[in-house]
Amino acid sequence: MGSNWLQQLLLQPCCPLCRGPQAQDWLCDHCRQGLQLPMGGCRANEPLPWCALGQHRGALRTLLLRLRRSPTACLIEALAHELLALLPQQPRPLALCAIPARIGHGPGLPQHLARAISRQSDLTQLDMLQRRRACVDQHHLNRHQRLLNLRGAFHCLEQQPSPKPPLVLIDDVITTGATASAAEQTLLRNGHRVVGLLALAHAPAMGAGGDGLQSGFARKGLPG
Repeated sequence: MGSNWLQQLLLQPCCPLCRGPQAQDWLCDHCRQGLQLPMGGCRANEPLPWCALGQHRGALRTLLLRLRRSPTACLIEALAHELLALLPQQPRPLALCAIPARIGHGPGLPQHLARAISRQSDLTQLDMLQRRRACVDQHHLNRHQRLLNLRGAFHCLEQQPSPKPPLVLIDDVITTGATASAAEQTLLRNGHRVVGLLALAHAPAMGAGGDGLQSGFARKGLPG
């Protein structure tokens, strides 16, 4: 009897953050509130249409720092589920392209997220970007300095699916958008179209405004 109870406990779906029992293995409402994740995420259209789960502060910032140090599969799957829900809900021939990790590092949080989103959907995950050179730490740089720092930082790999699907960039944190802009320009020069960016968090200074990622996708050539 004790063995059956333990087995049921282990198999019962639970929140991957607080481990509380629930119907599915996604974030519970209590943890979503604790991470301060607004319904529909935080959205804006500059420097390209983007959407993030919440602001890079408090419990969400702490969680992302923890996942950067020690990626946890169940938490990454749950956050990928949250990101997938932010995409427009009609059929779409989209592909995912993660912002690459720094030179000398293994797959980073954006790569883990892109793969998890792909597993949960019909979206293809393409490793199309590579770091060409190292960059200085951008933490204290403004947007102009970041753009200069990232000039020529990315290289587009020769993955040429035919026809080329529109791309959604995946990152962990968006601050000024300089990294995403540099990645977008590299992909554009190689004939690819970037229609938006999904991130786990955005720095509060980034602000939120405009008419949102969904209408931003429409302006980029997809229905909103």
